[in-house]
Amino acid sequence: MKKKTKSKEIKCTESYVVEEVCESFSGNEERSCSCDKATNTFIPITQLTLEKLPDKLQDSSLLDFLTAVEKLVVHLYIKVPGEGKGHTGTGFAWIGKDEVDEYDKCPVSNCPVLTPHKSYGGVIVYTNHHVVANDKEAAACQVRFFFNEGKFTPMFFDKINAGVYHCGVQGNGETTVLAFGQALREHRVAKDLVGLQIIFHEKDLFEMVQDFTKKRVAAWSKIRPEKKDLFKQHAVVISHPHGEAKVISFGKLLSLEEDKEKEKVTRYTASTCTGSSGAPVLTGHYATRPFTHRGKEYSETSVVNISNSF
Repeated sequence: MKKKTKSKEIKCTESYVVEEVCESFSGNEERSCSCDKATNTFIPITQLTLEKLPDKLQDSSLLDFLTAVEKLVVHLYIKVPGEGKGHTGTGFAWIGKDEVDEYDKCPVSNCPVLTPHKSYGGVIVYTNHHVVANDKEAAACQVRFFFNEGKFTPMFFDKINAGVYHCGVQGNGETTVLAFGQALREHRVAKDLVGLQIIFHEKDLFEMVQDFTKKRVAAWSKIRPEKKDLFKQHAVVISHPHGEAKVISFGKLLSLEEDKEKEKVTRYTASTCTGSSGAPVLTGHYATRPFTHRGKEYSETSVVNISNSF
């Protein structure tokens, strides 16, 4: 499975933005992407250690915070049947309730598990509107938690044994678990932001997302104020560039929620590429929900990464 850039240019008065979804296709074409290979600094998430953090951010509590956050970052694959090539992006799982939703009849369209079974919900995945544009794309979205290693291969429900899809939860956030999009709960086009309701077959997944969310909050509370101040100078992006396994990148925060043509945008230098759209952008300014990465902003003098504020 190869990928190519699905670039969508948004023209502006003095600059333009290229959104970073990654189009999937079969063939012999070379993969093109938006990476600057000379400055690319992706770190595989499985190799994240204290020493890999920027010198000023090397703090065990900050590492614990990033480790908890990365467990909530998900891989998205969207392929609407009969509507061309699929594409990939990144999302961030969010939980806002205490109890899991339970369904006696699975609401997943064309569910690959053919025998009667229960399914569960209550988790929202935040990503970009240009990654999941409407309820049709939401229902066609495959959501992979903990995709940290290996190569991505899309699953086609009509071609592979159903047992392949029923992933077991190991409880450690290191085994890939497949969930399914259902519909959009939030839809903020002006901010390029959507909230995707998902369905999953493992009740434990809800508890895992809940647990990692609590760990994220606890780790943040333990970071010393001086480290948080230093964190405010940086930006961290955790994503699935090229639709592949999860990586993390560090860079400088260039501007925070700057007004631009009736929008508020945040700019930063952390490495991204096609497939990174929708990834969480972390800074020391907010302890709760992160921004979502949109794409690259090109001007006559620079190329920077950009996020619309939530």
